[in-house]
Amino acid sequence: MERNKLYTVTKASSDDVIRLGDLIWLSEDDTLNSIMYMGTCLRKNWDVPGQNDFQVEPCEKFHLGDCHGVPIPLRNRNYIVTDEEMIEKAQKLYLINEMKDVKKYFQFLSSDIIENILKDLTLTKKEVLLELYIHEKEKAKMTDYIRNMINSLAEDILDIYKIGFRVDDINDLVQKLGGSIQMKKDFSYASLEKNGDGFKIIVSSYQDEQRKRFAIAQELGHLFLHMGYKTNAEIWEKQADKVPFQEKDPEKVRQANEFAAALLMPRYIFFLTLEAASDIAESGKRTIHMQAVADFFNVSLSAAYTRAKIFGII
Repeated sequence: MERNKLYTVTKASSDDVIRLGDLIWLSEDDTLNSIMYMGTCLRKNWDVPGQNDFQVEPCEKFHLGDCHGVPIPLRNRNYIVTDEEMIEKAQKLYLINEMKDVKKYFQFLSSDIIENILKDLTLTKKEVLLELYIHEKEKAKMTDYIRNMINSLAEDILDIYKIGFRVDDINDLVQKLGGSIQMKKDFSYASLEKNGDGFKIIVSSYQDEQRKRFAIAQELGHLFLHMGYKTNAEIWEKQADKVPFQEKDPEKVRQANEFAAALLMPRYIFFLTLEAASDIAESGKRTIHMQAVADFFNVSLSAAYTRAKIFGII
């Protein structure tokens, strides 16, 4: 393995510490870095019998970017993963009984649905991949389970629609999802409405860039979680056309807020960015430069701070 080059694990280590499908790379000091499972491991700890027998191949899907001097995996824009490829990879893992890894591809589907998808490689509709648990649990409080599932949905949307780890252009994302954005002067915040087979988000033009991005992301949260767009055809059909969607239930508003944060600050890249934006004094005290984190994701300082607080980091 070359240093500072991203690899995909094609054969797990015998002790399963370095796992199939993980993205790993070597730092200059030969520390092994893992995105999905292990974290970091010094060479003296990973280059031992039973753990150093893993196999890799150069990663085609991502490359190592840079954030404040820290390597960060970023999607290669010219690499497109088709639904067929996604299902085929899941099927291979399923056939060797690696169900925990299959779940990476279908994180919020039941085992029965997964089995049906894997039996039929022609079943590739995105609506199936986005089947969501939330409609049966709409009245549930924001538990860790629901928070995790909302984050998984946001991350998988970024993956399915080839956005990558960070939303640089939210207007482009809305278009890819089948919607449009309208700026309006005589408007207080944001609104969402069904528009035929698609949707329209209306946003106040008087808000700053960060506020607009978060407002749009919140409306996308309501769109997927509560209006059934691409997640529940029955609920979506019940939505009135060109009528503003109004949600006053505080729990559903919190769910939409969580979705917005997850979409604009995906977990893995968020944690890596926090690490990159941290200084550790000789006393061991850690200081996180939250403004740098907010700037990286193009969100407000308040949004970045709240995201870190929810995860118990600050």
